Amino acid sequence: MSWLSCCVALSTVLLFITADGALEGYGDNTYVTLTWDTVVDDQYCEPYSWKDYELVVDEEHSHYNIIFEVFDRNQAVEGYKIDGLSIWLFEDTIPTDRESAFYQKFSIDGILSFAVNSYDAKQKTYWLGVQCSHERSEFQVLATYVKSELSNDGHSTHGIVCPGEWIYHHFIPADRLHPQLVAALRKASRGD
Repeated sequence: MSWLSCCVALSTVLLFITADGALEGYGDNTYVTLTWDTVVDDQYCEPYSWKDYELVVDEEHSHYNIIFEVFDRNQAVEGYKIDGLSIWLFEDTIPTDRESAFYQKFSIDGILSFAVNSYDAKQKTYWLGVQCSHERSEFQVLATYVKSELSNDGHSTHGIVCPGEWIYHHFIPADRLHPQLVAALRKASRGD
């Protein structure tokens, strides 16, 4: 590849990046804004392409455990491999090289998931990138949250946790003003 073709390819990519560095989308790579507890259905991506999802976390939700789930609808197809989709999590912007320390390349029972625990969650924009591998894939996307503060009134709290991830809970005793950590739950393996 000549120097000129490298420059042309690079400038083509940069045309689709906003001033703050966020990916606006191009071709089939437009983004969808997620809303809490709403399943985004009928999603798909072509081989080796990306589909991006934006979740803006406000002040209220920045104190919760945040869960992203992608349900791979192709899992029911005979001969389909568990690595048909991969998911990547980015904070604030999607870098042009799409490198992230947070990714998952294999599904468990057709679900790929990430958790951002309440300790790490911030008021910011999170981007979930879904990438198809060798064939077209259909999927659903969900962003949900699990409250981290437990109530003192004896009511139970229901939540979910992703395989290999942590979520945190705390409560404020009636006689204290400081939160106390009471549980850090981890799902060790499938079926737990």
